[in-house]
Amino acid sequence: MVMNYTLMHGNIPVCDLEVHGKYGSVEGVGNIHNPNRLPIGVEVGNGTDRALLNNWWERRSIPASRDNIGAALEALGINTSPALAVKSLGLSLSDHYWIKPINTKLEWSDVNFYDNAFSGDVGDVLVNNKSGNISNTDFNTPDSVADGVVKKRWTIINGVRVLLKGGKSPFYQEPFNEIIASKIISLLGFNAVNYYLYNYSGELYSACECFTDINTELVPAAGIYKSQERLPGVSKYEHFISQCNRYNIGNFNNELDKMMIVDYIIGNSDRHFNNFGFMRDTNTLEWRGFAPIYDNGMSLWCDVLTPGSMIQFKPFDKAHLEQLQAVNNLNVCDISRLGNVRDIILDTYSLSNNITKNRAAAIADAVVNNVALLNKMIKLGDKAGYIDVGSDPYLNKKYSNSKNEEANY
Repeated sequence: MVMNYTLMHGNIPVCDLEVHGKYGSVEGVGNIHNPNRLPIGVEVGNGTDRALLNNWWERRSIPASRDNIGAALEALGINTSPALAVKSLGLSLSDHYWIKPINTKLEWSDVNFYDNAFSGDVGDVLVNNKSGNISNTDFNTPDSVADGVVKKRWTIINGVRVLLKGGKSPFYQEPFNEIIASKIISLLGFNAVNYYLYNYSGELYSACECFTDINTELVPAAGIYKSQERLPGVSKYEHFISQCNRYNIGNFNNELDKMMIVDYIIGNSDRHFNNFGFMRDTNTLEWRGFAPIYDNGMSLWCDVLTPGSMIQFKPFDKAHLEQLQAVNNLNVCDISRLGNVRDIILDTYSLSNNITKNRAAAIADAVVNNVALLNKMIKLGDKAGYIDVGSDPYLNKKYSNSKNEEANY
């Protein structure tokens, strides 16, 4: 069974879609009403419109890697995450895209979650594993398109849209990592989403206010990066910069540098292309600049037993040092502001029942070491020469020979 919708951007029709009634996949693309309003990275006229739109729709849905998503879908009587997104018309609090059933008179003003309340039914199932009466479930919610692997839900607190995010076994460390990262970024004076701890149903979550609004949306870097195929011999960083220039995004290099410096300090292993992006005016489609730094929970060795050990990094390279090579200007930060970073880490983790004092201390030591090493790089003007690369399985060997003596400076 196929259902007919129009992909909308706010009140503007973008294109007509045929959507599978059971699985929620995009089966066909009809008229393209406003090609300039298509999601970034979805091109038209090359015969791959359906596949690209379906890929975008799947990325918009809850990933299969989310804890207990299978059980949640079963409890809701839904077959797939994309089908769950269809039930909620794809409405989000990140951007202004949604799908409008053909032959309905719904308007953006009727459905958007910036001006209208939303249901907590789906969030109750996703977060609290509740399984109420399926026939009475209200699917009017942004929770159906809240991506990521940790459990999360939207709520309204004192009239403000707030995203709550939990943690994963065994340490349930992610909410506390968001707080630590938020404090570090604030000390450095960078633009970032502010996170705080929030007690929800007896469990501590990280909480942050929605940073988009009725006139502004987030465009994840993923669509920009994937808008064209990367050519052989071109690095991921070079390809990304070229695509940003193709979309005339403007000067953002300092902000990208700041994000990569933060990721170096906190050992962020999950800065994939959907975890950063740009802000856009939804009325004029003009770029508003680099999005505030967000989604830092999968950092600080949250899913490894040995804090400080080598881990893979994203998005531009797997190796810590190689990733840092993409930073154009280390002097965008005043590293001296992080003199009390150890206390910040220990004080925040002391609120957790799952993180031991020894683990917290080991994480704090690792971050202090990263800060000290970064400080040395800034002072001596060399990003490549002051890291012990011997145990890094991802690091290009070209650094291991020429820099060994300097590494002991």
